[in-house]
Parts: sequence; C-alpha cells; structure tokens
Amino acid sequence: MKVSKSVKPEHLPLVAEVKFQMFINGIYYSDFLCTPDSITELVTGNLYVNSNITAIEDIEKICINGYKIDVIVADTEGRTERAKTSGEFSPPGLEKLIEFAKLMFDRAAIYKEYGGIHCSALSDGINLIAFNEDIGRHNAFDKVVGTALMKDFELDKLIYITSGRVNLEVMNKAVACGIPLIVSRSIMSSAAFDQAEKNGTMVIGRILTAEPFVYEGK
Repeated sequence: MKVSKSVKPEHLPLVAEVKFQMFINGIYYSDFLCTPDSITELVTGNLYVNSNITAIEDIEKICINGYKIDVIVADTEGRTERAKTSGEFSPPGLEKLIEFAKLMFDRAAIYKEYGGIHCSALSDGINLIAFNEDIGRHNAFDKVVGTALMKDFELDKLIYITSGRVNLEVMNKAVACGIPLIVSRSIMSSAAFDQAEKNGTMVIGRILTAEPFVYEGK
C-alpha cells in the first residue's frame, strides 16, 4: 500500500472539532463536541429540542467564554408555554424540494472542500431560512433550529433538509420540534421510520437522485 509522505497537520484536510462545556443556571449540563461556529444558535436549538426552554424568551442570557458556555434560563414559574399553531402543513412540490436541497449544498463550503461534515437547512417552503454545517448531524440540526427560533419562525411549518441519513436521533429531534417534513440526500433507519409512522412525519429520501422516494407516516 502506497501512502503519502508525512505531511504537516496544517496541510491536511481536517474538519474542526472542539469541546464546549455548557452550564445551565450554574449547573453542569453537557459537553458539545462540535464545529466551533454558530454556538449561540447551537445552544438555543439544543435547549429547545430538549425542552429546557419552551420559547426563546425563556433564555435570559448566553455567555460564551472560551470553551465554556453559561446559560441563564427562566425558572419554571416564569416560563412560557410552548407555542401551538393551527392550520395544515402544505408541502411544496418535488421540484421545489430538489431546488432547496441543491441550494443547501451550494452553500456548504466545508462540505464541498473536504467532505466529512453534515449539512442542515430549514425552509419555509419559499426560501431557505437557516443553514449550517457541523461535524455532528445532531449539532447541525440544533444550529438551524436555533437560527429559526431566533428569527421567530414557527417550526411546525418548516421543512428540514439534511445531507445525511435520517437516524432515530434526528427523527426524535424533528418530532420534538413538530417539524412535519424531512428531506434527505440519503435514506433513513428502521427505528427512525417507526417513529415517523407513529408521529405522522413525512420523509423524502435520496432527494438528488433521478427517483426520490417518500417515507410517509400514517
């Protein structure tokens, strides 16, 4: 087997991955192994997905100092109820979903240069309203959700678009946010499919192939 000669790290294709520690109201909460950008969005999305907040107004302060994140959230008594919206979700046609997926990859600078990273986007059916890349698919999800919350979009009227397969973790996050449609360049896992059926979530797989296919919950 032929291998290249020793190369300095700065000349290798490396995707950034660092560890942040997060504290909520002074109590250690979690570590994040992530691509070190859009950290406020990551924190906001993660707090919402995991029901530590019910609305962005529950966040009183996010302070990022080096690789330490301190978050102050409202106590239970001062917390707002998670917003509920009414009305049916009407997905755009397949051609429009393909267009959104292509737009996502057009914006994916790290993905195009190196690979080895996950891309996520959210669309309101007209435009892409959030985009991010991260070494962890779960982080990429949280980042775009955080962006949408900060822009005051209703999550249950948005389409989630991803470069990777839809596993159970991603499906659970989508269900927690009420996202009705997931569009993927890849396929989904059997556990994610079971969860999609249970919650009525639609997934369109292999969106950029000649024949995308639909997994549709009951």
